Amino acid sequence: MDTLCSISGLDPLWDWNQTWYTHNPELSNCFQNTVLVWAPCIYLWVLSPFYCLHLYCHGRGRLPLSSLCSAKLVRQTAFYLFKHLYTFCTFWPYSVFVANLFLFFSQNACPVQDASFLSKILFWWFSGLLFKGYRSPLQAEDLWSLREEDTSEKIISDLEEEWTAERTKQENHLSTSIALGSRLPEQAQFLRKIQKEQSSGFCLLRTLARSFGPYFLTGTLCLMVHDAFMFSVPQVLSLLLGFMKDEDAPLWKGYFYASLMFLLSCLQSIFNHQYTYTCFTVGMRVKTAVMGLVYRKSLVVNSAARRTCTVGEIVNLVSADTQKLMDFVVYFNAVWLAPIEITLCLFFLWQHLGPSALAGIATVIFIFPLNGFIARKRSKLQEIQMKYMDGRVKLMNEILNGIKILKFYAWEKAFLEQVLGYREKELKTLKKSQILYSVSIASFNSSSFLIAFAMFGVYVLIDDKNVLDAQKIFVSMALINILKTPLSQLPFAMSTTMQALVSLKRLGKFLCQDELKPDNVTRESFKSGERSLVDKHYCAIDE
Repeated sequence: MDTLCSISGLDPLWDWNQTWYTHNPELSNCFQNTVLVWAPCIYLWVLSPFYCLHLYCHGRGRLPLSSLCSAKLVRQTAFYLFKHLYTFCTFWPYSVFVANLFLFFSQNACPVQDASFLSKILFWWFSGLLFKGYRSPLQAEDLWSLREEDTSEKIISDLEEEWTAERTKQENHLSTSIALGSRLPEQAQFLRKIQKEQSSGFCLLRTLARSFGPYFLTGTLCLMVHDAFMFSVPQVLSLLLGFMKDEDAPLWKGYFYASLMFLLSCLQSIFNHQYTYTCFTVGMRVKTAVMGLVYRKSLVVNSAARRTCTVGEIVNLVSADTQKLMDFVVYFNAVWLAPIEITLCLFFLWQHLGPSALAGIATVIFIFPLNGFIARKRSKLQEIQMKYMDGRVKLMNEILNGIKILKFYAWEKAFLEQVLGYREKELKTLKKSQILYSVSIASFNSSSFLIAFAMFGVYVLIDDKNVLDAQKIFVSMALINILKTPLSQLPFAMSTTMQALVSLKRLGKFLCQDELKPDNVTRESFKSGERSLVDKHYCAIDE
């Protein structure tokens, strides 16, 4: 490129003396005539095929126009005709009426579907609902309708297809492996059941990853970009403090560093909120899909499976275990990304404080095994707690079903003691788990202070020449503040992951239960005028 610039008689492509080491920075003529001119064109040429592919896959080969966008287009066209062509003045009232009619019928559509790129990344499409709620209390009709990809019908049907295909593949694999290694039919059937229950949780996780993984990866990419900007801020802060120490530095560099810090903080916030929005959206979809699978499965399980899976257990699967999966989706990235963030923080601290950063590393190494032990202990306590909860809910269902006999024989106190016994054991287990969680949180919340105290103390005591100036203190504290986030998220992420693994095993075991054979079920459609038996009472079905 420099050769091309020299042939054209222009300056070099990049000259540091002209752009950086000067009081009046300016880009070279070659850079202005080449890079600044061709960069937008290259951007357009490179991304155009991908955008056309996106339109072909999601927009039916054309730009999608919603009813709201069509109404705006009609109204703008009518305004243009009214302004420039007086002969079409009679058409104006009709066009306004049609446009307002479109707006009326499309006012409950979710605006994120038609929002621009800038509106999506800044969440400006949500501001209309905020302004309306500020002016008057929100009503049910003020809320937007769900997008098609967020409806339970779409989510559950897609996951059910994936789960059916996964189960079919799993059963074929188990049948082949057991048939080769076993000759007894009863033993083969028993081994098949055991292996199915053991691998059911992993199969459910793999199905969820195939269904919701691609959208979740976009949030993960936003988180990685957010971390890149987050670690850039302390480096720019170090340059800004170095500029303040240098009296001969040009003034424009200070404005440049301050503006760059502000820009990096804004981009960090934007990508962080995009990641949070994506994770909570995926978590809600996972929760909805699994709840639908459990509900549909509960309608088709056979009698043998009903004896092992009570109503109370099914209620716990829908209410408690699905919530554990949603929490797992939200905090999953912290499991693998938090150690990387901690390592990078300690690396940058080593650059500023030297071997004194080993004191901080020793503090972190002391905290990690403690929290790993606490996470494993809490996982075992959760299994015990879920057993007590299942027993309590099962007993309550039996009490409610047989309340007449219970009242007739005056067994209230006896059953009350049993329910309270289950509840007391459940509360004791929950108390132990929360005590361990409090110890884990306390250790991580105090870890930032312990790390700073250890590193600064060792840095000052190790050599009399080591002096803590403003640059070392502020940059180190900025890195330690960054260190707070992974250290605080890691214990909760580890605990959530352990609990989610338990919930996956429970959900997978229930979803792999034997179902009623289609040949054993007779489905007959009701006709007008027929009578059906509901709860031992006849009721007429009118037209």
